Amino acid sequence: MNLQSMYSKSNGKEITQEFLQQKINEVIASFSTWKSPIEIQTVKDIITPEIEEFFVRHEEVFQEISEVKQKNGATTPRTEIAGKKYYPEENDMHLLHYTKSISELASKDIGVVLIASYDNDFTFISRSLEESFGFSVVRNPRTLSDWL
Repeated sequence: MNLQSMYSKSNGKEITQEFLQQKINEVIASFSTWKSPIEIQTVKDIITPEIEEFFVRHEEVFQEISEVKQKNGATTPRTEIAGKKYYPEENDMHLLHYTKSISELASKDIGVVLIASYDNDFTFISRSLEESFGFSVVRNPRTLSDWL
Protein backbone atom coordinates (compact mmCIF):
# COMPACT_ATOMS: atom_id res chain seq x y z
CA MET A 1 0.00 0.00 0.00
CA ASN A 2 1.45 3.39 -0.94
CA LEU A 3 1.13 6.78 0.75
CA GLN A 4 -1.49 7.99 -1.76
CA SER A 5 -3.83 5.08 -1.15
CA MET A 6 -3.34 5.19 2.64
CA TYR A 7 -4.10 8.92 2.73
CA SER A 8 -7.07 8.58 0.38
CA LYS A 9 -8.59 5.78 2.46
CA SER A 10 -8.12 7.69 5.72
CA ASN A 11 -9.87 10.91 4.65
CA GLY A 12 -11.16 10.46 1.14
CA LYS A 13 -8.80 13.08 -0.30
CA GLU A 14 -6.12 12.82 -2.93
CA ILE A 15 -2.53 13.91 -2.42
CA THR A 16 -1.89 16.64 -4.96
CA GLN A 17 1.12 18.84 -5.64
CA GLU A 18 -0.78 21.75 -4.10
CA PHE A 19 -1.57 19.75 -0.97
CA LEU A 20 2.09 18.77 -0.52
CA GLN A 21 3.24 22.36 -1.06
CA GLN A 22 0.73 23.56 1.54
CA LYS A 23 2.05 21.02 4.07
CA ILE A 24 5.65 22.01 3.32
CA ASN A 25 4.79 25.67 3.84
CA GLU A 26 3.08 24.85 7.16
CA VAL A 27 6.13 22.99 8.43
CA ILE A 28 8.47 25.80 7.38
CA ALA A 29 6.23 28.40 9.01
CA SER A 30 6.11 26.39 12.24
CA PHE A 31 9.86 25.99 12.55
CA SER A 32 11.28 29.08 10.82
CA THR A 33 11.06 31.18 13.97
CA TRP A 34 12.92 28.69 16.15
CA LYS A 35 16.01 30.12 17.80
CA SER A 36 18.65 27.73 19.03
CA PRO A 37 19.18 27.86 22.77
CA ILE A 38 22.54 26.18 22.20
CA GLU A 39 25.50 28.51 22.41
CA ILE A 40 28.39 28.15 20.01
CA GLN A 41 31.34 26.92 22.01
CA THR A 42 34.99 26.21 21.46
CA VAL A 43 36.03 22.59 21.23
CA LYS A 44 37.68 22.95 24.66
CA ASP A 45 34.27 23.92 26.10
CA ILE A 46 32.54 21.01 24.35
CA ILE A 47 34.86 18.43 25.91
CA THR A 48 33.14 18.05 29.26
CA PRO A 49 34.18 15.23 31.60
CA GLU A 50 31.22 13.22 30.25
CA ILE A 51 32.35 13.69 26.62
CA GLU A 52 35.98 12.97 27.47
CA GLU A 53 35.04 9.76 29.30
CA PHE A 54 32.89 8.68 26.35
CA PHE A 55 35.70 9.18 23.83
CA VAL A 56 38.37 7.57 26.02
CA ARG A 57 36.07 4.55 26.41
CA HIS A 58 36.10 4.23 22.58
CA GLU A 59 39.80 5.06 22.17
CA GLU A 60 40.65 2.01 20.06
CA VAL A 61 37.85 2.73 17.58
CA PHE A 62 38.95 6.34 17.10
CA GLN A 63 42.60 5.37 16.82
CA GLU A 64 41.69 2.99 13.99
CA ILE A 65 39.46 5.59 12.29
CA SER A 66 42.30 8.15 12.46
CA GLU A 67 44.78 5.71 10.93
CA VAL A 68 42.42 4.93 8.05
CA LYS A 69 41.71 8.62 7.45
CA GLN A 70 45.44 9.40 7.40
CA LYS A 71 46.10 6.57 4.94
CA ASN A 72 43.36 8.00 2.72
CA GLY A 73 45.02 11.44 2.75
CA ALA A 74 42.82 13.31 5.25
CA THR A 75 44.46 16.56 6.30
CA THR A 76 41.91 17.95 8.76
CA PRO A 77 43.42 17.85 12.25
CA ARG A 78 41.91 15.46 14.76
CA THR A 79 40.88 16.66 18.23
CA GLU A 80 43.16 15.96 21.17
CA ILE A 81 41.57 14.38 24.23
CA ALA A 82 43.49 12.93 27.16
CA GLY A 83 46.78 13.47 25.34
CA LYS A 84 45.70 11.50 22.24
CA LYS A 85 45.06 13.32 18.97
CA TYR A 86 42.80 10.92 17.11
CA TYR A 87 39.32 11.99 18.08
CA PRO A 88 36.78 13.60 15.72
CA GLU A 89 37.64 16.80 13.87
CA GLU A 90 36.47 20.18 15.20
CA ASN A 91 33.36 20.33 12.97
CA ASP A 92 32.34 16.84 14.08
CA MET A 93 32.78 17.84 17.71
CA HIS A 94 30.44 20.80 17.15
CA LEU A 95 27.92 18.52 15.42
CA LEU A 96 28.10 16.10 18.33
CA HIS A 97 27.58 18.97 20.79
CA TYR A 98 24.56 20.39 18.92
CA THR A 99 22.93 17.00 18.47
CA LYS A 100 23.50 16.02 22.08
CA SER A 101 22.12 19.38 23.25
CA ILE A 102 19.04 19.14 21.02
CA SER A 103 18.44 15.62 22.30
CA GLU A 104 18.58 16.91 25.89
CA LEU A 105 16.15 19.73 25.06
CA ALA A 106 13.76 17.63 22.98
CA SER A 107 10.28 16.91 24.21
CA LYS A 108 9.55 13.29 25.01
CA ASP A 109 6.78 13.57 22.39
CA ILE A 110 9.36 13.88 19.59
CA GLY A 111 10.45 10.27 19.83
CA VAL A 112 14.04 10.39 18.56
CA VAL A 113 16.69 12.85 17.46
CA LEU A 114 18.64 11.64 14.43
CA ILE A 115 21.89 12.75 12.87
CA ALA A 116 22.51 11.85 9.23
CA SER A 117 26.17 11.13 8.55
CA TYR A 118 28.39 8.83 6.53
CA ASP A 119 31.33 9.77 8.76
CA ASN A 120 32.91 6.84 10.57
CA ASP A 121 33.37 9.08 13.63
CA PHE A 122 29.61 8.72 14.09
CA THR A 123 28.61 5.51 12.33
CA PHE A 124 31.11 3.19 14.06
CA ILE A 125 29.82 4.17 17.49
CA SER A 126 26.17 4.88 16.63
CA ARG A 127 24.69 2.49 19.18
CA SER A 128 26.87 3.88 21.94
CA LEU A 129 25.90 7.47 21.02
CA GLU A 130 22.26 6.47 21.32
CA GLU A 131 22.77 4.82 24.70
CA SER A 132 24.99 7.57 26.10
CA PHE A 133 23.51 10.76 24.67
CA GLY A 134 20.03 9.91 23.41
CA PHE A 135 20.43 10.48 19.67
CA SER A 136 20.87 8.03 16.83
CA VAL A 137 22.87 8.00 13.61
CA VAL A 138 21.43 7.20 10.21
CA ARG A 139 23.97 6.56 7.49
CA ASN A 140 21.80 5.78 4.49
CA PRO A 141 18.14 5.54 3.41
CA ARG A 142 17.90 1.97 4.69
CA THR A 143 18.89 2.90 8.23
CA LEU A 144 16.59 5.92 8.07
CA SER A 145 13.66 3.70 7.10
CA ASP A 146 14.19 1.72 10.33
CA TRP A 147 13.07 4.83 12.23
CA LEU A 148 10.03 5.65 10.08
